[in-house]
Amino acid sequence: MNDLRSAFPPVVQIIGKLRDRISIHEAGHVVVGLALDVGILKGAVVRSGFRSDAPIGGGVVFEPDARLLHRQYLLDDIAMSLAGMAAEQVFFNEHLEGSGDGDGSDLHRAANLATLMAAQFGMGTSINHFKAANPADREVIRRTLPAINRFVEGTLAAQLERAKRIVEENMESVREIAAILYDVGVVDGDQARALFQKRGRPDVD
Repeated sequence: MNDLRSAFPPVVQIIGKLRDRISIHEAGHVVVGLALDVGILKGAVVRSGFRSDAPIGGGVVFEPDARLLHRQYLLDDIAMSLAGMAAEQVFFNEHLEGSGDGDGSDLHRAANLATLMAAQFGMGTSINHFKAANPADREVIRRTLPAINRFVEGTLAAQLERAKRIVEENMESVREIAAILYDVGVVDGDQARALFQKRGRPDVD
């Protein structure tokens, strides 16, 4: 058993500055998601550590509810996906690599949503339809169709700036939620909503 344990990648403890960064990052997702009402917040977590082969430090869960998947909702979802990066930039003037670290990362998810908008849903700058059933298809589209790639880049840039504005307007809520994540490691949806609503909901258009 000891030999088996020694073969695993080492565990990196999430403490100090790294924990502060990840707590702000996840709190950014929470606050922007609540501000834009992207779904039912179930909670957020910051882990105590991660293995080098699976560098996931935390996460936020918004459960989808019954709604129409129109263009504005998808843009809101992209803004929420980029809100961790946005919060890091607002609080630290830069972001760490975790926002785009591999498949399933925040940046990967946002790029996939924007690609679907342009390539399959008819919500881009032109009307067409391409097979985009999985992330591999979507990456091929971005690599080979410059017009769609420009739409994706422009959409991500605009929604990142939008997320930053929401974070800036709700910095105290971000700080409060991040402090709980730093100290306790978890905040449930009801607790986070109460903290956010206590300070009101500013204009997020």
